[in-house]
Amino acid sequence: MLTQTFLDELKDYIDNALFSSDFICYSPASEDILVYSPEIISQDIEDYIGNNRQPVLNQVLFDLIDKRGLTDAQVYNKAGLDRKLFSKIRTNPSYKPKKNTLVSIAFALKLSEDEFDSFLETAGYSLSNSDTQDLIIKFFLEKKRYDIDELHEAFDRFIPKKQHTENPLTSNAVLLETLKTIPGLQLNKHVKSNMQNGECVTRKPHHRRKNVIGDISPEGTYFTLYKNGSWTSRNKLGITTIEQVIKHVKSDIAFLSR
Repeated sequence: MLTQTFLDELKDYIDNALFSSDFICYSPASEDILVYSPEIISQDIEDYIGNNRQPVLNQVLFDLIDKRGLTDAQVYNKAGLDRKLFSKIRTNPSYKPKKNTLVSIAFALKLSEDEFDSFLETAGYSLSNSDTQDLIIKFFLEKKRYDIDELHEAFDRFIPKKQHTENPLTSNAVLLETLKTIPGLQLNKHVKSNMQNGECVTRKPHHRRKNVIGDISPEGTYFTLYKNGSWTSRNKLGITTIEQVIKHVKSDIAFLSR
């Protein structure tokens, strides 16, 4: 989970980048007009493409994977991606994934800032100093923090809900209302933030743990669930719908209540 110190640094970074950009206008150096025949223009374009074409996305991606000695499964699991989607990226040179998909892969590979920029560029993307989400990504890269769950947590904290709707489970606001209807569950607000935890009030004394869902960001989509002895983000668990969350929580309540 992100510390308050890190979040304060991130806020300063975003504010400074968004409100201190200089805009420079350039005027043409000459009014001369050069006229080219269609044949010359066509040849110039072909020569330019031939001299400047770079490797396509899937070539760059799998070169990076090989250099790091990783397997495809290690990368797409750490990035929280579906195997079929990753396979589509591998086998289809013309396929253009969403920008956020490439960001997840880049974080799984722990790319440097230069590697990250080149990687995005192969798919026609870049990071903008005028976009809050892109600034958050840049900040994480500068700090060499590659935890994709921490990145999503930062998105939830700094990006208005209406801008952050790519995830199928679109908002925790609806989730929180649904959690209130579950027998044996009580929602408690964090002392130092607006996040909430879900406590199992029917747990038996021999179970020391009391929460069944935690770090719920009311304005975003981030939260954690308990599985196999540790707290894990819903992204790593592949949770995409409210129904899946409720099923998991009810199962955990039943376990703690035995």
